[in-house]
Amino acid sequence: MVADWFGLSVDTPTALSSTYFAVPAVTGSTKVLGINDDAVQTSAYADELVVSPAIDLSGAVTPYLMFDLVYSQGAYNGIIETLVIEASVDGGATWTVLQDAPIGSGDWQTYAIDLSTFIGEASFQFGFRYGEGC
Repeated sequence: MVADWFGLSVDTPTALSSTYFAVPAVTGSTKVLGINDDAVQTSAYADELVVSPAIDLSGAVTPYLMFDLVYSQGAYNGIIETLVIEASVDGGATWTVLQDAPIGSGDWQTYAIDLSTFIGEASFQFGFRYGEGC
């Protein structure tokens, strides 16, 4: 599921943590997919996208995208981070915003997005688009 996403890591929460942002541990999992710009010592990511493989929803009845997320919409020096969940049905040529990522409490939370509008699509993809100051 990993695209070319500068700074993206699949690692333990401890390894992804930094002095200013501690990634909480995950019950039942030792590794997470994430980015912590404090930890990788860079100041900005313009437009980074993690994309799923194509999923066949042509026979789906009640499809949902379920995921666990820690996101706080942090800000530093007036630059605010953004995270949106998007969908594509044309191999990633175009993307539609499903929703802005929910801003959580700083702990892992489970979310679900209804995908019923995509029933019948044979090549559905979802993505998480992250940026700072864009």
